[in-house]
Amino acid sequence: MVDRQPGDGGFEDVPRSSPPKPACELLTIQQLYELPTPRAVVAGLMRVGEFVVVYGVPACLKSFVVLDLILKIAAGLQWWGRKTIQGAVLYLAGEGAGGLKKRIKAWAIKYKVDPCALDVRVLPRAIALMQPEEFKPLVAAIAALDVKPTVIVVDTLARYMIGGDENSAQDMGLFIARCNELHAATGATIVVIHHKKKNQPTERGSSALRGAADVMIEVKREGYRVELVGDKSKDDAPLPSIHLEANQVWVDIDEDGASITSLALEEIDPPLTQEPQAAQQEPTKDEAKPDAGVAIRRALAVIFAGAEASGPQLLDASGLPKSTFYDALRNEIEGDRIAATQPKNRRTCYRLTPKAPEFVSPSPSPSPNASPDSDSDVDPSRVRQSESETPVGGSDRTTDSDSTNVRSKPHQRKKKRAKRRGPRAGGAA
Repeated sequence: MVDRQPGDGGFEDVPRSSPPKPACELLTIQQLYELPTPRAVVAGLMRVGEFVVVYGVPACLKSFVVLDLILKIAAGLQWWGRKTIQGAVLYLAGEGAGGLKKRIKAWAIKYKVDPCALDVRVLPRAIALMQPEEFKPLVAAIAALDVKPTVIVVDTLARYMIGGDENSAQDMGLFIARCNELHAATGATIVVIHHKKKNQPTERGSSALRGAADVMIEVKREGYRVELVGDKSKDDAPLPSIHLEANQVWVDIDEDGASITSLALEEIDPPLTQEPQAAQQEPTKDEAKPDAGVAIRRALAVIFAGAEASGPQLLDASGLPKSTFYDALRNEIEGDRIAATQPKNRRTCYRLTPKAPEFVSPSPSPSPNASPDSDSDVDPSRVRQSESETPVGGSDRTTDSDSTNVRSKPHQRKKKRAKRRGPRAGGAA
């Protein structure tokens, strides 16, 4: 009879004399060195399995920043020059999914990506993560996915902390424990979007959140310019500041024919640090005209894709006050940068001329009044042409207070015109 040993076949390959591993495994330095190093999900920003907090005051575009981040991870694109690991993402949209549609569409137009081909899942409502009866179905739904998410976004902490007090260290600890359970079930990096009170140096609520976070990023906004500030990085140097600009992108038209736009982010150079200067005088009307003209030409070139637009359409797309708009439009026509056409029995329309300096001669393409299928023809790279131009709708745009001796407002009142009927064909000469 042959003496057989476990592992030779015929016996279960289970060590019978080895004691089970203790619940608290104590590692030697050598064993510690042998542990795998977590990979970077985004180089220089966050690693696999980390707990990340992105915070800022309300309406600082922090959700736009995080959405841009996870879509680039899903698409395998670099995030502002930093390499990413391509993977599935899960977005817990506690503030609702209504606005996500046009935000994702604007991002897809900018980067020429089919968003439906990305492995992105969205929970379109808030649930109480701290309540087991609502948390367990979420874990079960994630477990049923074919591919586990690389990143899970919780937007926002307040929306998913229903029934808890964010100022309570105990409640905040339970919320953090739920995020750890999501990580344990998937191995994903958890990104939590949180609020900050105005005129306060840190985020809202208990300091337990900051203590648990591996990475913290503050989002600051001034007009259409956004700055990302690395506030904390437990194992690496904090993220160097990243300067972005939010540009308008036309994404659709509604049932009333009005343009639907959203924002897409673009990296810009940091502002120059200058010595304090004496306060400058308000710009005169003539000085304000060129910036307003740039906004009108940009609207024609980008939002209307080079096609003609009526005065009311162009006024709405440019984001300018009415008096400033019509003064600037008249100045552009006099400078032969915009041409006015008045087809028979139609209102006056406007188009770019070859003399428009910021833009190449636009090739014919569908206007916003065409079907939404023409969205892919919009070239978002034309939105921002030079540093000297003012962003459309930005904080630096010309306002009524920038002008003096304002002229009377054209088209303020619609005048009814009597139709003139001439002799019909075949009538007396």
